[in-house]
Amino acid sequence: MLFQELWKINEDTLPIALHHGSLDVSQRRRVEEAMQRNELRAVIATSTLDLGIDWGDVDLVVHVGAPKGASRLAQRIGRANHRIDEPSRAILVPSN
Repeated sequence: MLFQELWKINEDTLPIALHHGSLDVSQRRRVEEAMQRNELRAVIATSTLDLGIDWGDVDLVVHVGAPKGASRLAQRIGRANHRIDEPSRAILVPSN
């Protein structure tokens, strides 16, 4: 649902993607490869997205809902501005 709403307001047709366990493995791999090449402006992902993936640059993590654990949340947030001289940035959105 989040991806559909983002797609609706994407008037500039920015490259965005969905990574979800219900998608075909080849489709998920294409999204991961595009992330590594910094070709995407946004990715809506469930926990199926491997946290160890070599991501491209991530400016901001938006986490919707409760994480399954504080360490997972900290790891995801740590992906944003993953540089020694920059703080990580995140927006946490409660879902209930």
